[in-house]
Amino acid sequence: MVGLCIVVAFSMHCQRDSQVTMFAGPGEGPKTAEAKAHSQPDSKPAVASKTHSRQIKTVDAEFTPATESQVADASSNKAAQRDTTQSESSNGALAPGGGVASTASIQAKPIALPEIDKNESFARRDPLGFLRFCWDNYKQEIQDYRCTFTKHERIKGEFKPEQVADVRFRENPFSVDMTFTKNVGECARALYVANKWVDDEGNQQAWAKPGGAIVRLLISKILQPIHGTRAQKASRRTIDQFGFGKSFELIIKYSVKAKEVDALSLKYIGEGSIDGRPTYKFERILPYDGDESNYPDHLLEFHIDKQWLLPVACIAYSDQAGEDLLGSYIYTDVVLNPGYTPEDFDPDVINF
Repeated sequence: MVGLCIVVAFSMHCQRDSQVTMFAGPGEGPKTAEAKAHSQPDSKPAVASKTHSRQIKTVDAEFTPATESQVADASSNKAAQRDTTQSESSNGALAPGGGVASTASIQAKPIALPEIDKNESFARRDPLGFLRFCWDNYKQEIQDYRCTFTKHERIKGEFKPEQVADVRFRENPFSVDMTFTKNVGECARALYVANKWVDDEGNQQAWAKPGGAIVRLLISKILQPIHGTRAQKASRRTIDQFGFGKSFELIIKYSVKAKEVDALSLKYIGEGSIDGRPTYKFERILPYDGDESNYPDHLLEFHIDKQWLLPVACIAYSDQAGEDLLGSYIYTDVVLNPGYTPEDFDPDVINF
């Protein structure tokens, strides 16, 4: 369930009251690779996914689909025992600034693939339970990752250009290093570590590099708040809501909220594909009324990667027909558990 462009008000005088907005890709976003194509200017934008040719990959390690016995163990908070499979990367992961990050393996229990997809059966029978299981699996297995993040949003009725960013992420502490590579905008790069940079009023801050070449001559980087009125007007999601874990958290949170008032429709709708990888496709309908403080969208279509059980695409709409796009968030080129350290998110060490 996580989204992300950053809008930073940079000025020639570096005014302190400017806000930075980080586009995140939490789970509230749009129709996947198979989604309808949308025209951009006056109608609906195209949702990118089939255009991607990249492959999602791990560092010499694999997940195996969970069996129903594993599901039962997870639901009773008993961690499944796993055999440790050591994996090595050829040269390690190169961190921005020239640092080399070590590679960590993912522990997985090798099991024979069942004749029937047990996960698919679980997803069809209890989609919310399946999402909780996937979220638990993520929390147990994933410490960090890098990926290519593609985001397309409508903000205050206006479609913003599709943005692409290279992202490095670490779960604990929650750390994001996002470098934009397409439609850079006012912020070229953002670095956020939870509770690392806080102003005198207790506001969370992130380092930001301005996108304009002229501004960069005067300001190489600046600390900016990640929340605030200006930030909320500029982005549906902030940088502290980025990633797979936050996507799960938001999808489940609003699903539970709607279920409590008997207003949830959540179902598994079949097999899908994102970036050439097989996925489980889901459709969720909420009682959305345009006020996103109540519910974030009306229709959410999202894909869970079959191998890693991660939400690799979330596409949100304001209508049940899936024609009025709110936001599309797609993760590709994923490398799991590269072994990042706190130094890999230190602005001085990585020459931010």
